[in-house]
Amino acid sequence: MNKADITDYSRFTGLIPAEKPISVYPLSVTQGFQTGDIFTMNGEQALIWHRGGFAFLFGSYSDSILDDVYDILTDRNSTNDRRFLLISHDIVLRDRFQSCPDILTEKRYFFSYPGDTADETQLPEGYIVRDMQPADLHAITGNVVPLFYWGDADAFLRDGMCSVVTYEDRVVSWAFSASLCSDMVDIGIETLPEFRGKGLALAASQHLVRRILSEEKRPVWGCYYKNPASENLAYRLGFVKESEAFTYKKK
Repeated sequence: MNKADITDYSRFTGLIPAEKPISVYPLSVTQGFQTGDIFTMNGEQALIWHRGGFAFLFGSYSDSILDDVYDILTDRNSTNDRRFLLISHDIVLRDRFQSCPDILTEKRYFFSYPGDTADETQLPEGYIVRDMQPADLHAITGNVVPLFYWGDADAFLRDGMCSVVTYEDRVVSWAFSASLCSDMVDIGIETLPEFRGKGLALAASQHLVRRILSEEKRPVWGCYYKNPASENLAYRLGFVKESEAFTYKKK
């Protein structure tokens, strides 16, 4: 497979299933909202690797293409500059990679949002939920943060969304668009460890869901299958589990 030219990315949009929560990351790349790499053999398939590390294979593919994907997955020469986590519902990929001793197979859950509004949780005294301001962006530090998924601060400030909870003018919890496309927004969340257990992530996420809906997009949610906190928060927000997909990464 060869790397496609960025000017050709939009041509691969038609290979991606529309209106599926799993599709928001690859669509974000083909629609030009976020950066990533696309590999193809002849234009009839696309391996789309989002800058956040999630990768997806669409279209028709042969054993030789799966061999190329395997080489990227295992990264024998340690050339990958970011994580590579392949995500797919396809049983062909499952049969190809699940038994490989150097690949770890796990699952990721995907959720859709059936509502047209979101509740508003009462925060403890001294806490405020609001839209993120540009000055907040570099104060958001942790494992799940906007710049990990976007890289470019200007791009996130232009196209992204983020709700924050502050305490004494310090950003302590946030919910943001980890990825977005023309009609969906995938939500990423984090709360500083010392502020957890206060309902802050719930409040920030509710605030963001209302904004997403106001911009006529659909909130979606994804989480690692061994992350019950994220899964339970999705249910509390009103999300409905839509599907499960296998994930593949180098052991």
